[in-house]
Amino acid sequence: MKISFVVIAFQADHMLGACLRSIIPFGDVVCAEGPVKFWQDRGYTTSTDRTNEILDLYDVPTIHGQWAEKTEEVNAAMTLVPPDTNFVWCVDADEIWKAEDIRKVTSLLETDNTDSMSFKATSFFGGFDRYMTGFEEDFEVHRIQRYYPGARFSTHRPPTILAPDGKPWRNHQHMNHEATDKIGIRFFHYSYIFASQMKMKAEYYANMGGNIPDYYNRVYMPWVTGDSDDRHYIETMYNGVHNWLPARRGPCYTAPFAGTHPREVDVMLQILSERFDEELRQV
Repeated sequence: MKISFVVIAFQADHMLGACLRSIIPFGDVVCAEGPVKFWQDRGYTTSTDRTNEILDLYDVPTIHGQWAEKTEEVNAAMTLVPPDTNFVWCVDADEIWKAEDIRKVTSLLETDNTDSMSFKATSFFGGFDRYMTGFEEDFEVHRIQRYYPGARFSTHRPPTILAPDGKPWRNHQHMNHEATDKIGIRFFHYSYIFASQMKMKAEYYANMGGNIPDYYNRVYMPWVTGDSDDRHYIETMYNGVHNWLPARRGPCYTAPFAGTHPREVDVMLQILSERFDEELRQV
């Protein structure tokens, strides 16, 4: 049984190295790097941070280019998937998996007649000590789907590969996020932490509608730079901290993280924290 991990990356050097180190031991990793149209219109043709350097460092087969949107980009990465692959596993460039959880997943894929799997995420906010509960914690994140030569994604949101009968794999033998969470499998998402990361994320998603106006300046920055009273006020005002409008997503408050980070993060937590502090000083 062979797994290929599919990554798309742009301005992703915050967590990309840790991400790759967490998955490379378990299968082939392929990547598409470059901006979608939103960022092309703002002058980008490729990543200007260390993203490309990191991909080269880990010898990740990568196709570089510019795409209309992320569905086109992930399908560019799919052209690099080895034909003997049994499952493709989508991984964001800022999500990290614990080795023991990947082993649990591969064991399930080898023994069960599973066509697709989804998971819950522990998504950190404004640092490495608090994570988002409610909507974010309960959201079903589709990650693994059966592969066959020529398979492509019909959508990136959510990641969807159609089976040969034309129906999504999740309409077949699907293990959902509640089932995987019950056996202790989650991934760790470091997607709402760094100031530069959040500024770009807020700008990109504001373009899609349904988001808190001026989210970066009204929610993220006041929360990150505020004291406990400020944070409580902000979370109460917006029914949490996620960038979607509260009426669209329901409660999404932060809570203290009492678990352990994946090893790939834990060993460089001081360096990551120093980068977090430095980015705040710069803004």
